[in-house]
Amino acid sequence: MLAIIHDCDPGADDVLALLLALGSPRDCRVIAVTSVRGNVSATQGATNALRVLALAGRDDVDVYVGSDAPLFGDAREGDAAFGVTGMGGLELPMTDRLPRPGSAVECIIERTLSLGPGELTLCATGPLTNVAAAFSREPRVPERLREVVVMGGAFAVPAVGRRRRGNITEYSEFNFYMDPHAAQRVFSSTARMTLIPLQGS
Repeated sequence: MLAIIHDCDPGADDVLALLLALGSPRDCRVIAVTSVRGNVSATQGATNALRVLALAGRDDVDVYVGSDAPLFGDAREGDAAFGVTGMGGLELPMTDRLPRPGSAVECIIERTLSLGPGELTLCATGPLTNVAAAFSREPRVPERLREVVVMGGAFAVPAVGRRRRGNITEYSEFNFYMDPHAAQRVFSSTARMTLIPLQGS
């Protein structure tokens, strides 16, 4: 059984990703969801995640509030795409559940070290602030993870005549733009990485 922590900033796009993970027919299990500032604040993201879990009937999955500012500098506003709540008008069930005590960074570290090497995959579909902070606080984490799957970044594809453009600036994709220092730290680590970048035009 493959264990997954979904680190995210839900956000309607991350809501869909989380629902797909929860409903996966494969031999995998979402064991925790951690929130990070991106589309919305980390607190709002955790609330959104709890509502997604209520929709899916998965009250067994813990939610932890994560970083609400990038590694360096002030938080950037990111609610333009999906509105103030990040849900873009999507209606989800209300829930009385609250995030668990402790931080997202603590969750990532504790769950990684409590499982055997290669048993946990970290799926990051928001800015990489929590992941970078966990790697810095506990250097054993990158090597013990099976892999880190990241949604972010943008690449040029000259072989097919495309000019890559970001979705924030000419070359910047949202998740990496929100915390570029975190992205650099994660991709400079020894963790095994799978990158799912922005599609070009």
